[in-house]
Amino acid sequence: MQPEIDLSRAPRGVIAASRLVETAAAIGDLSERHYLELKGPRDLSTKKDKGKIAKFILGAANRLPERAAKAFEGCAVMIIGITEDGAVGVPPVEMLELQQVIQPFLGVSGPEWDVVTVLVGDSPNVVLVVIVEPPEPGQPPFICRSNGEGLQDGRIYVRADGETREAKAEELDQLLERGRATAESDVRLEVSLTDSITPVALDTSVTIEEYIDRARARLLAALPGPSSLTHSTLRGSWVTSLSEVPEDRTEGQYQHEIEDWAARASAAWPAALERFLGMALRPIAIRIENLGQQYLEDVQVSIHLEGEVHGVEYISGYYTDDPDDRPAPESLGLPGPPRAWGPRPNPAMFLTTPHYPADLGYLADLSTGPRRLNWNNSGSVDIRLDAGDIRPQSNEEFHEEEVALVLWAHRDPEPVRGSWSITARGHHHVYEGELSVALGNPFDANALLRSVLFLEDQ
Repeated sequence: MQPEIDLSRAPRGVIAASRLVETAAAIGDLSERHYLELKGPRDLSTKKDKGKIAKFILGAANRLPERAAKAFEGCAVMIIGITEDGAVGVPPVEMLELQQVIQPFLGVSGPEWDVVTVLVGDSPNVVLVVIVEPPEPGQPPFICRSNGEGLQDGRIYVRADGETREAKAEELDQLLERGRATAESDVRLEVSLTDSITPVALDTSVTIEEYIDRARARLLAALPGPSSLTHSTLRGSWVTSLSEVPEDRTEGQYQHEIEDWAARASAAWPAALERFLGMALRPIAIRIENLGQQYLEDVQVSIHLEGEVHGVEYISGYYTDDPDDRPAPESLGLPGPPRAWGPRPNPAMFLTTPHYPADLGYLADLSTGPRRLNWNNSGSVDIRLDAGDIRPQSNEEFHEEEVALVLWAHRDPEPVRGSWSITARGHHHVYEGELSVALGNPFDANALLRSVLFLEDQ
């Protein structure tokens, strides 16, 4: 079975380099890729052989960061001293001697590289493992700075799978684009939520049962007593006045309407609770601090909050301390109960005016376009914000008013912890960090919910 090269880390130490040499020697030339080249000269005595190292360094440094990152932590490796006979090595060579020949091709501001020396059994020879540091966004193309055999001053070389050659036009365009990209090391970011999270105490079952029971009792109490004439016996035979229409339902139909409404109200209760919380709680706001000097474009933020946090759709304009302005039960999405038993107003006795369809064309102007903040519940909460552009050394707050966060009051009063990640256009890196959100004072929402449902104790 053919061994496999460990691509998960760069062979910077002697042990890792020795394992790479052993594996590459067993595989041979088939192991060569853009991140790995095997060379087998018997020595490095000529300037031509040293120039091949310089060419590889230039080509490896002129790869694109996202491609380079797939192996050896972005590094590229040349192993010198592997032939068809395996790892035979080359006579030891002074590093200063190598640098004196190689560095003129690279220039003062050229790519960074290093060499790890691996011993070859009892042989006086050594295998040289040349490591070229990863390319990064913000680096312009590295240009050859001297003439030599196979190298020309002013030319740009790239490393492809199994070969190092001059760059083609499209490859040069990509390297110029790499040079225009923002250097990642200059970016420092912090993400936080501007408010605390309020633990909520809320009865989720008894309240709806009491609401339905009270409505049922009130509706049934409207039925006539046993001694009264019922509509089922005098159906349609009388009217109470010209302004009223007599009851046209049987008692059985009326009771069926009540029970049907009770079942629908019970089924709608979970969604109604979500709407109530969206009315009662404040929406979150997100703060992004750009502490660095880079102007960030098309910033996208992802936030994950851990634990028993639950997101609800924020609904503005409902919560108020004035009991006269409280929302009606129907605002929670609960179905209205059936009409109470008895005569109803006669519509024929009321003057009517012609009805014209409303002009709703203006509603098209109310569209706000795509939402910048989206979220979903996943056992905790995941939030995504399209933050747009963020200036350097700025502190931006985003009040999108899309989601409120619920944390049940029964849990331990520990801060909610989470993590964040940010991507930006032109940055080949995901910036990550952690955040902690403090808990506010617990909020007993039962009284407010009972007020909305008109269940206050008499």
